[in-house]
Amino acid sequence: PIIFAFGIPADTGSELSFTAFPSLLGELAAGRLIGIGLFSLLFLAAFTSCYGGMMIPMTAFRFEFGISRTKAALIAIGITSAIGLPSALSFTSAEVHLGTRPFLEQIDYLTGSGIVLVAGIVAAALVAWLVPLKRWVNAFESDAKWPGTAVVLIARWLPIAAIAIYLVSLF
Repeated sequence: PIIFAFGIPADTGSELSFTAFPSLLGELAAGRLIGIGLFSLLFLAAFTSCYGGMMIPMTAFRFEFGISRTKAALIAIGITSAIGLPSALSFTSAEVHLGTRPFLEQIDYLTGSGIVLVAGIVAAALVAWLVPLKRWVNAFESDAKWPGTAVVLIARWLPIAAIAIYLVSLF
C-alpha cells in the first residue's frame, strides 16, 4: 500500500527500502526520528551480516598465508569493499548497472534464482572429489570406515545424479 500511495512502481526491487520508506517517513510527525532509527537498524543488520561473512575469508587468509588476524581482516575488508562498491553505487547518481538493471538488483536476481544452491552443490562435489577418500575416512574419527566412505560417495555422485535428472527433465 505504501508504494502505491506514493506512486512508486511495484517492481522497483531492492531500491524500495530507499524510496518508499523515506517518502512514508517524511509524512509522519516523528518521521525523521523514526527514519534515523530504522536506517540505523538496517545498517546494524548489514554490518553484523558482513562481520559473520567476513570471518570465512579472514580465517582462510590467516591459515593459508600465516598472517596476523589484523592483516587478514584488512585484506578481507579491502576485497569485500571492492566487490561491494558497485552494489553500493547502484542507486546513487553514479547509477552502476550490470546489463539493463542496477548492479545490486541484477546480483540479487542472479543469486536469488538458485545460483547459490547450485554453487553450494558444486562446491561440495568439488571438495568431495578433490580431498582423498582416506582423509575423509580419518576425519570421521571412527574405527569403522563405512561412514566416511558413504558420505564421500554420496557427496561425489549425488550432484552428478541431480544434474542427470535435471537434464532428463528438460526433454
